[in-house]
Amino acid sequence: MNNPHPQDGESGQGLAYVLIISAVLLVFLVALVDVLTRESKWIVRQAKGLDLLHAADAAIDRGLYALQRGGNWDGIPSGSVIGYDQNKVYSDSPGMLYTIKIQEGNWTPGYMMGDKASERTITAFVTYTPTGEHKKVQAVVIKSTLNSALFSGGGIQVKGSADINWGPVVSYASGPNTIVDPANADDHPVYMSRGGIVAKGLTPCLGDGIPTVGVCYLEYASVESLGTTPFVDLDQLRFEADQQKTLVNPTTLGKACVDVGPAGGPMPGTAGAESVIFYDTCDGKNYYPPPTGSNLCKGACTAINNGADVKFTGGCGQGKLIVLGDLTTAGNGSCEDGVLLPPPADCNKYDKDGDTCPPYNVYTNNEFWDGFIYVAGNLNSNGVKMIYGTIYANNSAGVSGTFKIFYKPDNNALASLGKTCFIELWMERAPKAGDVFPVSLP
Repeated sequence: MNNPHPQDGESGQGLAYVLIISAVLLVFLVALVDVLTRESKWIVRQAKGLDLLHAADAAIDRGLYALQRGGNWDGIPSGSVIGYDQNKVYSDSPGMLYTIKIQEGNWTPGYMMGDKASERTITAFVTYTPTGEHKKVQAVVIKSTLNSALFSGGGIQVKGSADINWGPVVSYASGPNTIVDPANADDHPVYMSRGGIVAKGLTPCLGDGIPTVGVCYLEYASVESLGTTPFVDLDQLRFEADQQKTLVNPTTLGKACVDVGPAGGPMPGTAGAESVIFYDTCDGKNYYPPPTGSNLCKGACTAINNGADVKFTGGCGQGKLIVLGDLTTAGNGSCEDGVLLPPPADCNKYDKDGDTCPPYNVYTNNEFWDGFIYVAGNLNSNGVKMIYGTIYANNSAGVSGTFKIFYKPDNNALASLGKTCFIELWMERAPKAGDVFPVSLP
């Protein structure tokens, strides 16, 4: 039996199918190659874009680091430090050139806004040298503010005849009664809080008004007006105290409290502007605040009773006093007579009677600290004591009696604290007319 043969028409039709399918596949192949080519180019562009972004971020970090070095916060915007007004080209990132511009205040809208004193705008201009592509990034950084006489992360009470001079009282808490019944509210000082203030005889400032002694106080204040809560580097301070032999661990005392004064022991070490006297926790760890019970001097160290509480009934000191528990003061200070305390140049902002801001003469031996005091727990202060400097009570602060604080404008003890900066805004910006990007090394 013979096999059937296809007709000529059927053979031609099969060939046509093959040609049509081949053409369709060719079209898809061309489209696929085009997609892959575009995808490859997109990936390359993305990689270049990420490299540019990383270089810009590194430039921001360089500016931030420079601002935190001594004197540069004000020196860089004034032009006294070369390299931060687009007057130096950096090339430490492979294939990248960049310049940095640092300005006072917040320039992200294109014009100056914000606070010239506490904010800086860092702008990075980056060029990818193989292609000439550009990237512009801006960041606004804010400096932690330590220009307060007394501030706390919690509530504050200023009672009786207690008085704060030449600087504000600040609460970073946001509750309804963060500062309650401040004494001398019509005279000393001004009060600022992220929460509500219960004060007699004062009218709250409206909106972002400036608090004025005897006129208004600033409640429900914003981060912009108060700044961020200052960071206290306890590990570094603990190390410095250990080097100075002024680190006190309560486990060596057999109890989680320290008495300083006539009824207790002396303060460790010699006092000086650079000294750090550090009363540690039982386990040597940092707590904010430390876990403590309800009574001062409450026995041996336990898991609950961990902070080194300090009861200060007498004595005198200078530098940084760090208490990782509660601090209670009573009795009188014991510094020498005739101490002259110079006020800050702008103390009339905080002192209604200080139009000329005369120095304060201490003719009685009631000064007990010159410098900075940090209390991780609660501050409970009374008696006839005077402080020249700043107190930071992390948990809460209550001052009464004839306890007085005079803010110290040139407080050496704050040197390592006042340089802490935080980035509050970071954004990529489209280049605008007039922007100059580096094209080569000078």
